[in-house]
Amino acid sequence: YRGTVTDTTSRRRADQRLKDLHSAIDMIDERISLYDENDGIIFCNASFRKLNAATPEVLEEGVTLEEQLRAGIKKGLIPEAIGREEDWLAKRMELHRNPRGPIEVERQDGITLRIREQKLPDGKSILISSNVGHERRAKVDIEYANRTKKEFLANMSHELRTPLNAILGFSEFMLHEVSGPIGNEQYKDYINDIHE
Repeated sequence: YRGTVTDTTSRRRADQRLKDLHSAIDMIDERISLYDENDGIIFCNASFRKLNAATPEVLEEGVTLEEQLRAGIKKGLIPEAIGREEDWLAKRMELHRNPRGPIEVERQDGITLRIREQKLPDGKSILISSNVGHERRAKVDIEYANRTKKEFLANMSHELRTPLNAILGFSEFMLHEVSGPIGNEQYKDYINDIHE
């Protein structure tokens, strides 16, 4: 008998690290998809699959980005493409082939996606999209809170200024002993504290 023994420990570790990486990417809220050099999908995370649940047939490995977009347009998932499908698709694919920064695409469910695309050195490309609605809502909430705070402070300043002016006026009146001398020095110190 002849035999060989191969240590597969490093291979199993590498496989486990790859599974761990896929699990981690699957847990990310942003939608991530990876395409090969021919624009065929290689991988997408759970958030991407959930967003595209209406077109599960285009999530299969090898389906091109253009085929995914056409399926989305056909199902009415991209309102801005309705009535100008081919023109919209041509512009979108041009932006995919030559990424110039993030783009925004509105979906039929009211979600606005900010899509960042990057070409990788080996010709593959990665798309990462996030929901812009949360960012915009947070910005609106912050602006509202700042405006409310300013209004509150302006009102409080006005409401406090009137009685404080009277207190300052009376304390100054007493410090100068306009109505006569203050009988106790301790009172004069108190009035000075009030005035300060």
